[in-house]
Amino acid sequence: LRDLVEKMTAKGLSAKTIDNYLQVPKMVVASVLDDDGNQVLPRKWNNEFIDLPIVESTKQNRPSFSKDVMNGLARWKDPKVRMVFILAGAAGGRIGETLGLELHKHFSSDYRTITIGQKVRHCRVEERVKTASAERQVDLDPRVADLLREFIGKRTRGFLFESRNGKPLSSSNIIRRHLHPALKALGYINPYTGDHKAGNHAFRRFRN
Repeated sequence: LRDLVEKMTAKGLSAKTIDNYLQVPKMVVASVLDDDGNQVLPRKWNNEFIDLPIVESTKQNRPSFSKDVMNGLARWKDPKVRMVFILAGAAGGRIGETLGLELHKHFSSDYRTITIGQKVRHCRVEERVKTASAERQVDLDPRVADLLREFIGKRTRGFLFESRNGKPLSSSNIIRRHLHPALKALGYINPYTGDHKAGNHAFRRFRN
């Protein structure tokens, strides 16, 4: 494992990326079990011995949107995507979580509370979220609830944000075709990368 860390470090991978990739060989070693279900190769990994780089949160690409940027996104030209941006910022949701919302499952009757319990990935619903703590109920500002009510209209079932055939929207398309162009038009600069791009976690940090 130390040799692997050395090779990845030499290639210029970040500390966080190396830490993520190391989970794979660790899981492979841990998966070898005997007939009684006990680990054949138990390991207590020594990060200092394998020269694992320290993940420094202050150096990670973790941008957040300012109020001015969110106001700009709330005026985006596409009405459907505009509502995605507003709700993701107001609820502090990831794009995948926002696109996974279904009208008959995840909204209170007054639209002031939403339940996050599933997400959309590659246009497919995954009935789980990233972590246990990500499954939650979120209270919305009454003004956002009013926007939701107007956006939903008379619909009672299906995804909040869906395509013409009733399927969930693609999160990658929203980021690539809408979020990044919108951020560029707004003059947004990512303080970590120096360009105009930011991922969907920036909406979570905005609410926080």
